[in-house]
Amino acid sequence: DSGFVIHPEFGKGEKIIPVFDYIEGDTNPEVTPDLNNAWDIGGLHGLSTGCLIVSKPEADQKTAHVTGVAPEAELYAYRVTTPGDILPAPVLVNFNMNKLASAILDAIDKGCHVLSISLGGLRNQAVQNALQKATAAGMIIICAAGNKVMTVVYPALDHNAIAIAASNFNREAWEFSSRGQKVDFCAPGEAVYTAQL
Repeated sequence: DSGFVIHPEFGKGEKIIPVFDYIEGDTNPEVTPDLNNAWDIGGLHGLSTGCLIVSKPEADQKTAHVTGVAPEAELYAYRVTTPGDILPAPVLVNFNMNKLASAILDAIDKGCHVLSISLGGLRNQAVQNALQKATAAGMIIICAAGNKVMTVVYPALDHNAIAIAASNFNREAWEFSSRGQKVDFCAPGEAVYTAQL
């Protein structure tokens, strides 16, 4: 979504493959967040979600503490939003959804197997077409159902996507998670141990 930050949880960095930054128009989606500005969280969301996917503690590396769900996977990183696109945080992302469509199409060309999309906005035909092509290519599409809005957001709403809501410690719906019949699965979303700066 808003890029990623290099972190010891990613090991020596070989698990992260920077692909493209659709904001800056270059091949480096890595960003440097302003930790003194609570609104500038660029890269931190990609850091925490990426850690939950590919982090793998190694015997010679004492700084990694999380084992991701797919520690042998490679993570192809794209940047399609900035923290300033979140209005009001963290409800909907107000940005050019065509950038997301371009990233999806590039991921298809790169032969990626799974799309992880942790943002929500308004329905967009270019994204819908890209998701259809991703499904036809055999990709699994995982999308966040949404935060702080009670309805599932797009692209999690798309019939090609698997909409994931968040659960709390009590295995109930997390208070800030989207919910409803469009949710396919719930996963832990409260007090999750992941990489931070």
